[in-house]
Amino acid sequence: MDLERAFLKSEALEQLITADKFILADEIDDGHLLNLKHNGVFLVKVPADTNESNPYDGFWWSKTTLGAKRKVLHRHQSIWKPMEIFGQKTHSIQSTEMYQSFLRKQCVSFNGYVHIFYFLTNDNDLLKLPDEQDHEKPKKRILKKVADTMRKVVMPHRSVSDSTKVGKDMGFPVTRKQVANLARNSKDCLIGNTGPRAKTTLLMAENLKQRYPEQLWFDKDSNNVLTSLTFIHVYDEACKLFSLACPTDAELSDWTTLVDSLQLMSTVERKNKIEALLVDSPDGVFIPSRLHVDTTFNVGDVYLTVVLGEVRNFKTIDSEKARVLPLGYMLHSSKSKHNHEKFADSLKIALSRSDTALSSRKVPCVLADGEEALECYANSLNAPLIRCDMHILSLLRFNYGGKTAVNVAKPFLFGRKVDGVWKGGLFAVFTMQHLEKRLDQVKGHIDAKIHDWLLQNSHMLMESVSNYAKMRGGHLLQYSTNNANETFNSIIKSVIKKRYNATELILHLNTLIEEKIGECWLAASGCSEKVKLSEDIKKWSYAQKLNHFTTIGIPGARLHLMDIPPPIMKR
Repeated sequence: MDLERAFLKSEALEQLITADKFILADEIDDGHLLNLKHNGVFLVKVPADTNESNPYDGFWWSKTTLGAKRKVLHRHQSIWKPMEIFGQKTHSIQSTEMYQSFLRKQCVSFNGYVHIFYFLTNDNDLLKLPDEQDHEKPKKRILKKVADTMRKVVMPHRSVSDSTKVGKDMGFPVTRKQVANLARNSKDCLIGNTGPRAKTTLLMAENLKQRYPEQLWFDKDSNNVLTSLTFIHVYDEACKLFSLACPTDAELSDWTTLVDSLQLMSTVERKNKIEALLVDSPDGVFIPSRLHVDTTFNVGDVYLTVVLGEVRNFKTIDSEKARVLPLGYMLHSSKSKHNHEKFADSLKIALSRSDTALSSRKVPCVLADGEEALECYANSLNAPLIRCDMHILSLLRFNYGGKTAVNVAKPFLFGRKVDGVWKGGLFAVFTMQHLEKRLDQVKGHIDAKIHDWLLQNSHMLMESVSNYAKMRGGHLLQYSTNNANETFNSIIKSVIKKRYNATELILHLNTLIEEKIGECWLAASGCSEKVKLSEDIKKWSYAQKLNHFTTIGIPGARLHLMDIPPPIMKR
C-alpha cells in the first residue's frame, strides 16, 4: 500500500501490521537510516523489552536547552497521543527532528514490539544522518535489561568505577554516570566519597575516633589513605521523648485487631467504620508515632542518613501536627547494608531504654523510600515497612513506562472521581484477593510494563503500599510519603550551605539537631515560638504537671514549675 507522508491513524497502522510491512530488527542501525534516506519512508519494529518507547537512533527527537541559572531557553518535545490498536489501548509518540524539521517519526508499542514509521515530508530535502551532522548526537540511555543485570550481578560489592569497568568488559555500553545513577537503588554497591575528594583525612578520622570511640569506624589502605568512614550519633533524650509517645504493646495489639477486623467487613461496613475513625483523626494519622528514614548527600564527602520520629505529646504551632524530632544520624562513605544495620541496632538499643517490665513500647511503622538497604530499620525494630508512594511513582516513571504512562496510571493506582463520586484505586484494598481482582480490572487501562511490574510485586504492594498496610501502620492517607525527611533535609541544606569534612559536619549537625530537640524542652514552659505541648496544662495542679512532664520524658521536670523567666530558660 502507498504510504502518505503523515502520521498514521489506527486503521492504517492495523493494515500495515496485518500485512507484516514492518521489518524486524534488534535496534535501529545505519543501514535502516540509509534506507530511509534513499526512499523517504521506512517501517521497522524492534523488541519493546530491549528498547525505549522512542528507540534510540542518534537523532534529536526531544531536547531542552538551559541558560544561566538553569533557566529553560528552549524545549523541544515529542507528542504522546492515546491510540487503540486491535482493541488494545496504547500510545502514539509523534516526533519531529530538532535540526531537520522535515524528518518525522511515529512510534507505537503493540504486542511486545515498538512499531516505528519514519518519513520525510519533502522529497527534495536531503536527509543528513547523525554521523554526518556537525552537532553532537544525544547519548543513548541504558537499557532496562542491562540496568537489571548491572544492579543484580555486576554492582554488588564493587565500587562505581569498578562496576563501570566490569560492565564494559561484559559488552555493556555504560558510562560512569549511568552506573552512579543505578547505585542509588543498589543496596550493596560500594559508594565512594561524594563531593570534594579527600576532605576528610585519616588524621581527622583518628582524632574523631579518640573523641567518639564507640561511634566511629574507619578503614585505610596500605598507603595510609582513608578509604571508608562511618559515624553514628543517637540522641538519647529525643529517643526517650519519641519512645514514651509510642503506643504500648497492648495498644498496638488492640489497633491491629481492629484493622484485621476491617478485612472481614463488607465494603460499605468498612467505609462507615473508617469514616467514624476519621472523625477523631481528620488528617488520617491515627497513631502519630511513625519513624521516617532517608539518605541525602551533597552536605560533605559522605552520605547522611537521618532518622526522624513523630512525637504526639508535642505539636508544631504553625501546622498543629505532631512534632517530628531527629532521633539520630549516620555519616557513611558507603551505602552498604551493613552500615544501616549498625545504625538500626543503635536506635533499637536507645529506644528500648524507656521500656519497663509493665510497659513495652512499639514503633507502629517505618516510612522509607524504595532503597532496599533501608528495610533493615523495620526489621531491627520489628515494625511494618511502609513505602513512599511518590517513590513508587518515580520508580515506574524512570524504569517501567515514562512520565506520560505514569500520569495515565496514577488515578487507577490511587483513586479518581467518576461522575463526581470518588472511586478507590488499585492500592485501596484490604485483602490480597481484592488486589488481584483490581489488577485484572486495570489491565488494558494502564501501560503493559507498569501492569507487569505491579503483578510481579503484588505481595510487596499488599504488605507495604495498600490501605491495609497503611492502616496497620497507624495512618490512612491518599499518599504515604517521606516528606518529613525531605523537609528536614531541606532545613539541613539551608543551614549547612557548603560541603564540610566529617569533623565540621558533625559540629554543624549536632548544633542544628540539639536546637530542634531543645524546642520541645522549652515548650514545657511555654517558651518556644515553634513548638507547644499537645495537652493544655495551664489549669493543672503542680502535681499533675510534674506527673505529665515525667510521663512524657521531659528532663529536669521540676525546673519548668519554678516560673523561671523565658530569657533565662532559653539561655
